[in-house]
Amino acid sequence: MTVETIVTADSRRRPCAYPPCGRLLPPYAGRGRPVKFCPDDPNPRWPDGKTCQQMDAARKSAERATGLDVPLDGFRGAAGPLVEAAAALADQLIDTVTLVRAVDGGALARIADAEQAMGEALARAEAAERDRDQADRDRHQADTERARAVATAADAERRAEAARRDAERRVREATDRLADLERQHGQALAAAEAARAAQADQTRRREIADQRAATFETELAAVRAHLDATRADLDTARAQTTAEHDQRIAAEHQLERTDARNSDLTTQIAQTQAALDTATTDRDQATARARALTDQLAVAEAALEEADADARRHAEELTGRATAAEAQRDDVERRYQALVAALAAGGFTPQTAGEDDPQPSTGIDR
Repeated sequence: MTVETIVTADSRRRPCAYPPCGRLLPPYAGRGRPVKFCPDDPNPRWPDGKTCQQMDAARKSAERATGLDVPLDGFRGAAGPLVEAAAALADQLIDTVTLVRAVDGGALARIADAEQAMGEALARAEAAERDRDQADRDRHQADTERARAVATAADAERRAEAARRDAERRVREATDRLADLERQHGQALAAAEAARAAQADQTRRREIADQRAATFETELAAVRAHLDATRADLDTARAQTTAEHDQRIAAEHQLERTDARNSDLTTQIAQTQAALDTATTDRDQATARARALTDQLAVAEAALEEADADARRHAEELTGRATAAEAQRDDVERRYQALVAALAAGGFTPQTAGEDDPQPSTGIDR
């Protein structure tokens, strides 16, 4: 059973002391005695233009005449504390609901702050992870450039070594050929000298030897020219080797710069990892705070449910008591109406009480 209590400005106003009226009295101004009955109305509601106070006086006279004043007074005495307790319970429930709503709102606000802090920590963690990935990519690129520079230097050194060996081979070949030609030239000169000694009988052989010597001279000149060209090629190869050596030195310098950059990237990765660890710690702390707030909210909800259960039990108890009081009042009313009808049938007219008679308020609406 759920009992909802809505307290408004009208619910705090007192009703008219005459039960059949039930209208609310004007708010108490704070001066003089509070009024108990409706003020005089230009358009009377009751027969013969009577006011609520006059009707209540007639009712009390009839009660005294029929002997019902004692049970009705007892009923009013029993119902009065019940009404006051119900009103106090309504005020207490309003304060409790207001407090619980305030606690609920504060807990929700703190949970929202914790979720926002956790979102910021997650964003920082994601940014740190992106920085770490970028640093890894930069380091990988630096390693690739370093490997490429090392490969370029090794290739340049291999080409320089090959050029040097080829030049030395060509020089050796030219030197060997020159020595062979010089040896042949010596042999030709010796043959020519022998031919000149035997000029008389070896003219033809001398001419042949001279021709061969001339041929050898031509070939020797060609070989010498080839040797000069080979030496020029050797100088070019040496210059190329020097240039490639310079390139290798430049590649080594580039490699050193790459190593330095790799070291910087390693330091940056360490810093990024530290930032990531810090962001992870912040996220864990935010999660712990959110869990603590959730636990507090659960405790508050449990307290609210317990208070609601107590209020429901109290309301059910009050409802039972009110139902019993209503039944008792209905029984008294029926007896009163029957007695009034019997008296009216017998010609009895209740005496009208004066306006100065005390007018107790029952606080019960019909």
